[in-house]
Amino acid sequence: MSWNAAPQVARILHDRATADPQRTAYEFVSGDGGLTAISYDELFTRAMALAAGLRAVSRPAKRPAVLLQYPAGIEYVVALYACMYAGLPAIPAHPPEAWRRKGALSRLSAVMADARPSVVLAPRDLAGSFEHDSVAGEIDARVVTIEDCVAAGTQRHDGGDADPAVLVQYTSGTTRAPRGVVISRANLDSNVAAIAARFGLTPESRTVIWLPPFHDMGLIGGILTPMYAGIAVRLMSSLDFLKRPVDWLRQIADFGATVSGAPDFAYDLCVRRVTDEQVAELDLSRWELAFNGAERVRASTLREFSSRFAPAGFRAEAFYPCYGLAEATLYVSGGHWDPASEKDTAPVPCGPPLDDMTVRIVDPAAQSAVPAGATGEIWLRGPSVVDGHWDRTEPDTFGRLDGVRYLRTGDLGRLDRGGLVVLGRLRDRFTKRGVNYHPEDIEQAAEAALASLRSSAAAFAVDTDDGVRAVVLLEVRVPPDGRADLAQRVRSGVLAQTGLSPDVVVAGPPGLISRTASGKVQRHKCGQRFLAGEYDRFTVDGAGPATVPPDDAGVAAVARVVAGLMAAVCEVDSCATDQSFLEIGGDSLRAAEGAAALQAAVGFPVPADTFLMEVTPDGVAGRLVADASARGLSGHDVRTRLGAPAVPAGVSSE
Repeated sequence: MSWNAAPQVARILHDRATADPQRTAYEFVSGDGGLTAISYDELFTRAMALAAGLRAVSRPAKRPAVLLQYPAGIEYVVALYACMYAGLPAIPAHPPEAWRRKGALSRLSAVMADARPSVVLAPRDLAGSFEHDSVAGEIDARVVTIEDCVAAGTQRHDGGDADPAVLVQYTSGTTRAPRGVVISRANLDSNVAAIAARFGLTPESRTVIWLPPFHDMGLIGGILTPMYAGIAVRLMSSLDFLKRPVDWLRQIADFGATVSGAPDFAYDLCVRRVTDEQVAELDLSRWELAFNGAERVRASTLREFSSRFAPAGFRAEAFYPCYGLAEATLYVSGGHWDPASEKDTAPVPCGPPLDDMTVRIVDPAAQSAVPAGATGEIWLRGPSVVDGHWDRTEPDTFGRLDGVRYLRTGDLGRLDRGGLVVLGRLRDRFTKRGVNYHPEDIEQAAEAALASLRSSAAAFAVDTDDGVRAVVLLEVRVPPDGRADLAQRVRSGVLAQTGLSPDVVVAGPPGLISRTASGKVQRHKCGQRFLAGEYDRFTVDGAGPATVPPDDAGVAAVARVVAGLMAAVCEVDSCATDQSFLEIGGDSLRAAEGAAALQAAVGFPVPADTFLMEVTPDGVAGRLVADASARGLSGHDVRTRLGAPAVPAGVSSE
């Protein structure tokens, strides 16, 4: 492949490997603090060797491509650049971790069926069983490890026809089945250059990124833009962030990062989970740009984070709300936040669009531009905007305005004071009694009405025999005697803010709201679950009394303690020892918190996925006692050590 056909970041890596071979290209910090680094020269050499192997093992296909199944880390980065040098599009896909294997395999099967890759690049523990799993189906893909692939290449890759696509990013699927967004070399080159310019990156800039490389923000913003800009970058696992949010801030402080960011929920998580003692140990004074995107940006989150971490040197003006989507490669608009300009209940502007990005606000029904300041669908045109999707593009993906082709984002918004204000998904908007309502406005009003309870909300409408019914679904811990009061507070708050009185208010433990892998609310799926009766059994009263299984080497006593910890982590009143962790609202974040608490108490390693693999307190207790036995400890020892288990900061133990 000619160097002229390679993406600019790949050519830049080659140039740096020649000019400054020993300089560190990427660092990856593990959960235990171990640091792995790779130089420009080593990265280039390994990527070229792997590129040769990829070309050698790639099976004939209509459009050859490589599905990446490695977890975040140095190997993932090597594989990404190897695909560029081989001229084969890379398809980043979230590896099906064991704790969410059923759901992960379902999504991965859909991606495989749509993309039909010629190579699946996976670590050995997954590659060995991948071809025998239902996920592979009848798709003719060669499943190989990096080591096997390198062994198959006899020399550095010297050419071959390169696909004009560099990446195929599969969308999160908030409103429809995931689609493969085809990112060309021109798209990628344009967007990484624009991000570097907008962020003001210089050789002195430094960044810390925990965002998954399987999504556009972590991939384009966290891995490829730093290479283009030539800045120091330290990567970390998203699971490590979820397990200990303070680790992200510690890395920013220790590395002297000037740029870092995440979706809004991550800042909120730091506010809730980082202790005063931990804040006192941080120095965030060099953090100049804290980008916030990928989901709704809340002014309340920006204010709370700024106030919470001001003692550590964080400045509110560092916040940088931004908007983007895979179909625009990543970045569309962004700008620094003015804390004095916005109320907490008003949408936060996401800054001006890129200079070469044309943004039009369009009436989707009339296919015509709306007056200045009015709300409509966001349409885009520019060099970062893709031409279509992998193998198929739906008719409503693009539209024409004044004879010019634009991407239809499916997002509602308006242009206001030079900034783009994003209001939500067009498909999520609903009409009741002739009035249009935006779910985000309803959700924000509901959460504001329950501010003291720290809730999460999803609003949607369903068609029933009685007409359209507006539903507010809440993840919230409700006081036992507060059920009626909660519903009234929500209805009153939503009515005052939006003019809508919800027909149904559903409340229960965390885990009720359907979300994509990247955390976006799937309102349509929530509606389907509501109509199917899946929410009927959830109440605000919490779980029933615990049951005690027969004792076995102290397992029953340990299980009772674990049940209490599960309840505390999931913020429910109680948990039975045979009750599913997932049933009471458990997820990866809470599993990591629970495992960390157990590990601190018992004094030996407890894997982060323990709660998700063993599911019930009985199962977790059995595993703890078995692991203790392997270390020469008894069930009584475990019980004694768990007499007063550590509870994660910010989680009530009541």
